[in-house]
Parts: sequence; structure tokens; C-alpha cells
Amino acid sequence: TYRQLYPSDRVLAVSPNKDFTPAKRKGTLGKMKSGEYDVIIMAYSSFDMITLSKECSFARWEARLRTYRSYIGRCRTYAERSRAEAELKRLNDAYRKYRENFKDSDTACFDDLGIDILVVDEAHNFKNLAIFSKMNNVSGISSSGAKKSTDMQLKCQYLSEINDGRGIVFATGTPISNTMCEMYAVSYTHLRAHETAANL
Repeated sequence: TYRQLYPSDRVLAVSPNKDFTPAKRKGTLGKMKSGEYDVIIMAYSSFDMITLSKECSFARWEARLRTYRSYIGRCRTYAERSRAEAELKRLNDAYRKYRENFKDSDTACFDDLGIDILVVDEAHNFKNLAIFSKMNNVSGISSSGAKKSTDMQLKCQYLSEINDGRGIVFATGTPISNTMCEMYAVSYTHLRAHETAANL
């Protein structure tokens, strides 16, 4: 369909069963990095396997921690500060677990591929993000999130930084199905270069 609409564009269509098997993944990533393609189309399963470099992903986690520590410094009451400190501990634990489980790519990383625009179809699949807020006992606010959503968030933050806030398109017919927190996740947190503590 894309080729019919844009016949002059150079398109790389990545098949998870043919091009992204363990034996062919390195070659496909090399083709993505060195080839002069206008668009690369791939499945979620393949996209999830492309990691940010260790330096890039860790820097974004540490920026989140700095932002949240700054937020704690602005808390006005003891109860608000106590809740924020508990959330910071959970965030630190999540970051430690992320570091322990991080597998650096032996091939090209996402930030090596030269991608400048990301279009995500069925984007509601990535709405389950950790949300850190001074509010509690509110439906939809959770300090734990899905790994794939965190991965998407980090990649979007990277693209947002290099493109001055542009270059990300989320497409979905069901952006909100349960809570207003889903709107916050897909419209705000993914697109911010640096996450701020939620003040919903």
C-alpha cells in the first residue's frame, strides 16, 4: 500500500520471520543503518528488539531521577513529601532492575540507525506507563509499567530531543479505554524530552 501511494520512495519492509531471526538480525540492522531508505516498516516484535545504546538509555533514566528529586524539593507538606519519597524509591528500584536486565546490542542500536521520524500504529499498545504522582488511590495511577511502554518512551524521548519535539506520530482508534491516565501517557509522557512528575 505504501509503495502504491509513494512509488518513488525507497522502502525496506522487515519481516519478523524472515529478516529478524537471530541469524539474520545483525545483517538487517546493518542494512537499516547503511541503506538510504525513505521508510522502514516493521512489526512491534522486531521494533522491541532494537535497543537504545546503554549510554543513551541510562542517561534518560537518570534525567527522570533528577527531575523527580527536584519535584520532591518543592513538596509543601510532610505527607506529600513522604509519598513522593516512596515513589522515588520505587523509581530507583525500577532503574536498578532496568540496569541489571539491560542487554547491550552487539549490532546497531536505535540511536545509530539515523531514524528521524517514528510512526506507531495501534499506539494504545504502549499506554501502560509508570506514572509517578503526589496523588494516590486514583484509578489508573500506577508506579509500575510495561517494559515495552518504557522502551517506547525512551525512544520517543530520544527522537524528541534530536528533532526539537517533532518526528513522532501515534495512531490509534482507541486512545482511552479505561482511565484518563491513558491520555496522559500517550499525549504527554511519551513526547516529553524529560519526564516531569505527574501533577494530575
